[in-house]
Amino acid sequence: MVNLKASWFAEDLEQYGNPTALRLLSAHRQVINFTAEAWPHLLIVAAPGPGKGPCTIGLPEAEFFRLRAAVGTIGSGRFGKNLVSLTAGGKCIRINWRAGNRICLAPVYLGSTDCGRLKKNTEISRAVLKVMNLPTASAVLLGSAGGDRYFRSAIDLYFPRLVHALQTRDRQEFMKSCRNLIGMGRGSSPTGDDLIHGALVAFHYFDFDPEFIDALRMEVIDAAGQTNFMGRHMIETGLRGLTPEIVRGFILALAGDKTDPEDVLAASGIGSSTGYDVVIAILYFIEKLINKN
Repeated sequence: MVNLKASWFAEDLEQYGNPTALRLLSAHRQVINFTAEAWPHLLIVAAPGPGKGPCTIGLPEAEFFRLRAAVGTIGSGRFGKNLVSLTAGGKCIRINWRAGNRICLAPVYLGSTDCGRLKKNTEISRAVLKVMNLPTASAVLLGSAGGDRYFRSAIDLYFPRLVHALQTRDRQEFMKSCRNLIGMGRGSSPTGDDLIHGALVAFHYFDFDPEFIDALRMEVIDAAGQTNFMGRHMIETGLRGLTPEIVRGFILALAGDKTDPEDVLAASGIGSSTGYDVVIAILYFIEKLINKN
């Protein structure tokens, strides 16, 4: 038996009291992704680094690479209240995930932030992105070049409608726009899913209405079944206002005295284009909210 101890874990994992079966989805240099039978999102095991996020267990470097070395032989798995148990090459690997530090990524309501300060910081952030060669079709929301023409046209049509529907509490229009964006684009999580995530997270921080989210939840999760596992993960965590720590820091900086361009660059650096999509969606949501008010 191999026993591993987490160095940290995302607080949202504590909501799960009942065990669920796990299946290995994919392994990468710094993260290993599992699907969970009872959840609409992933369980992620991560190496040390800046990538703290929801639904994630962080391992010390040596222990992560012990697990990573066994990936090719992992068969069945199980998530429990205190342990993740995996069968690998005839051996049992157990991760004591509660041994680590608890990381809280819950959204903080910032709707009372001074509009002048928020406007200035979103403009600074937009300016940082405008001078970059963006690798994503969501650049169309900034009026910048980037990405496939077809995806740019679809984003330009449906994402503004989705944001407007969130801000006016129009459930029917939100779902119509959502269905047209889900699964759209390239990447491990499609661009459309990343944009939905960013809009939902911004909603939690700046315009939160729990009744509206509750009314959408099951219909959105059902629709998210049309995209891949990572895209579904992004949408489901967005419904709860959960986002990687580095994006959370960027959002908190937007409500602070002054946004540092480094905050924008750090949050934008997630994945090949996911960070750009999420940041652009957040900025777009805030700009429309300021203009609406």
